[in-house]
Amino acid sequence: MTGRAADAVLVRRIVLPLVVITALVILWDVLIRVFVFTPRPGRVQEEVAIELPSPRAPSMKDTPEFLRHTATLRRALAKSS
Repeated sequence: MTGRAADAVLVRRIVLPLVVITALVILWDVLIRVFVFTPRPGRVQEEVAIELPSPRAPSMKDTPEFLRHTATLRRALAKSS
């Protein structure tokens, strides 16, 4: 969790504030790509493709693929700050 209002995800052309990376990856079965934006002027810094099977279950949190996706998103957010 980053706690910054500037962090957001783009889901089907809708921008939503990012609250918890783990919940984002698990709960959004329709999520295919996550865009990480720079704080200002709000440009796309990185695009992360989420390649996980659907439906997603909470037990998926311990798989190497899930951990890889969440680590990639955390690194991208760290670079954008």
